[in-house]
Amino acid sequence: MITYEEALEKARECWDEVNFCMDQTDAFVFSKKGDMSFGGNGPVAVLKESGDCINYVAFLDGDYDSTIISEKFI
Repeated sequence: MITYEEALEKARECWDEVNFCMDQTDAFVFSKKGDMSFGGNGPVAVLKESGDCINYVAFLDGDYDSTIISEKFI
């Protein structure tokens, strides 16, 4: 299981402009607040189980639990 800090580091390797996080049941989802477009580099979902970094669309299309636990600015 990946920690929030580890997930943030991985997300910033994929997209260095993240400033917002949604903690969801199966992933930490990082984005720029106000920019939840689904193209380009983000949003980025870092899967809690494996630590894999995937595009948010792939996360939503996958068999994952996307229930939002919390949201915060970074």
